[in-house]
Amino acid sequence: MLFQNSIFLVFLIIVFLLWFLFHRWNIASKIVLLVASYVFYGAWNVKYIWLILASTLIDYFVALALGGIDDEKKLKRKIMLTISLVANLGLLGFFKYQGFFIQNLQSIMPFDLPFAETILPVGISFYTFQSMSYTIDVYRKKLPVCKSFIDFATYVSFFPQLVAGPIVRASDFLPQLTKPRKFSIENISKFLPIFAIGLFKKTILADNLGIYVDSVFSNISAHSSLDCVLALISYAFQIYYDFSGYTDMAIGVAALFGYTLTINFNLPYIATSIADFWRRWHISLSTWLRDYLYIPLGGSKMKSSIGVARNLLITMILGGLWHGAAWNFVVWGTYQGVLLTIERFFIKPQKKENFWFSLFFRWPVTMIFILGGWLIFRVKQLSDIKLYFNSLLKFNADTTIPNVCIAILILSVSYTLIQFIRVKSEKVFILSKHPTFQFSLGFAKGVLTVLIIIYSLVFACKTTNPYIYFQF
Repeated sequence: MLFQNSIFLVFLIIVFLLWFLFHRWNIASKIVLLVASYVFYGAWNVKYIWLILASTLIDYFVALALGGIDDEKKLKRKIMLTISLVANLGLLGFFKYQGFFIQNLQSIMPFDLPFAETILPVGISFYTFQSMSYTIDVYRKKLPVCKSFIDFATYVSFFPQLVAGPIVRASDFLPQLTKPRKFSIENISKFLPIFAIGLFKKTILADNLGIYVDSVFSNISAHSSLDCVLALISYAFQIYYDFSGYTDMAIGVAALFGYTLTINFNLPYIATSIADFWRRWHISLSTWLRDYLYIPLGGSKMKSSIGVARNLLITMILGGLWHGAAWNFVVWGTYQGVLLTIERFFIKPQKKENFWFSLFFRWPVTMIFILGGWLIFRVKQLSDIKLYFNSLLKFNADTTIPNVCIAILILSVSYTLIQFIRVKSEKVFILSKHPTFQFSLGFAKGVLTVLIIIYSLVFACKTTNPYIYFQF
């Protein structure tokens, strides 16, 4: 059930009307959302509903057990936490990685290994990380035990962000479930603009760029060097518009029901370092990896530089593997880890960023390395990277890029440059507080929102692609 489809619109209207009918009664309204979430997930493949239910039940009862064990009984507490980690990572490993590992082991084994054919359950990487973070926080005494199964189940399965994030922390979301969400016109005024922007990003920008990107990367050797360059830049914007578009729509739908989800992107392409990029890109995952993997490994507080470098590499390699069971994701994670290590130990951070130096050196260099990462991320097999550079060295300027993609790229680069200047030059844009101006601004925003929705529905790319991050 894709957000941009009319089926989802009908589903959302029905759920909203039911929720509105019961929103004054907290338990009833949460039951509506819980049932709707399971219907939403079951629409992908009803057979895999048991997976999300299993993660929910295991972590709910593990947390209850942790709440009843004294702090002095450290072994029992560790055993309960281990049950949660093994169960969640076991399910994730079996359905997502067993094929990858068995295929690689098979190449060195003299006999056939047993292999269970499975379909990757949509969103499994997101809700398992989300559920695990709850039990870890309870174990660390950073979060009280949630005694309401309805609350916890709603948190794990909340349908707006269920299949592609953002990865929501229990400490952020569970407190929102304790009190009834009051309906107001403000809910709709928050929902429509954010949802409209996300819809526009996906259907107009990402899907149109995706057609061109797919045509080039499906037959790299047949395309010119200019096509290869433009396709890689197009992919960088495609994956951003696709993923951030989903996140925008998820945040908008959650706002419709009175809930707040965490921001997942913060202008990632104005980054002037790889570390800065990861503070801006897929924020919910990067902070999850930081808090639940990097810091427990020792983080940057290791006595030796080698230890810090090891922690960075382990974190980023596992972060790469989180994205998919393929060698290009492992190499991509390693690439990111090496870049972060080089930055940390060989590039001195600036006390105060020089705008012109950043604009003409740090920013372009960072973007080149980010594009290099997206090349590794995008190829289907690592041998395609060699084909890409062979085509790149042809030095010919023939191109098959459609005019619509040229327009999108020009607008995207221009917008990024404007945002870079706005943020990095520390200029503050202050809007007038006059009521008339504010009314006019709000009216214009409303009209623009409606126009974007209509335009996105009418002129959307005819080729509707699943969201890129659904495969993760």
